[in-house]
Formats: sequence, structure tokens, C-alpha cells
Amino acid sequence: MRCRAEWDLRLAKLAGVLLLGLWVTSSPAQGSDEEFLAGLRARRLFQLAERFCTERLAGERLDKRSRAELTVELIRVRAERAVHASP
Repeated sequence: MRCRAEWDLRLAKLAGVLLLGLWVTSSPAQGSDEEFLAGLRARRLFQLAERFCTERLAGERLDKRSRAELTVELIRVRAERAVHASP
């Protein structure tokens, strides 16, 4: 019973993060992307943050500045993921 409740809680958290991600991606402001990614990194949701960056870099026509900012964010995500990885 406990495993089922933990699984449901994880699914609810993931759904919330994904909904937040959809809301943020609909906003054109680059600052929102940085805040969103900072939140994902703070929660150690590195895989989701990395996917967000790579999809934005691959799927949209970005100006050079936006592409550079997303690349920097991707580097931050990968660096923090490495810091928190088990030895």
C-alpha cells in the first residue's frame, strides 16, 4: 500500500512539473526559461531540465542570443547533474 501511495505522489509531482513546463514554454520571455530551469535544477530534476533545453534548441528558430542563453543553461544543468551524481 505504501509503495502505491509513493508512486501516486511521484506521478502527481511529475504532472505538476510538466504542466509548469508547458506553461513556461508558452511564454516568450527568456527570463522565464531561466527561472524555470533554475527551479528544475534546485529540485534536482536534471533530466527534465536537459530535455527542455535540447528540445528548445532543436525545435525553434532562435536568435543567436537566445540560442547562446539556452546553451549556457544546458551546460549548467549538465554540470550540476555531474556534481550530484554518485561516485
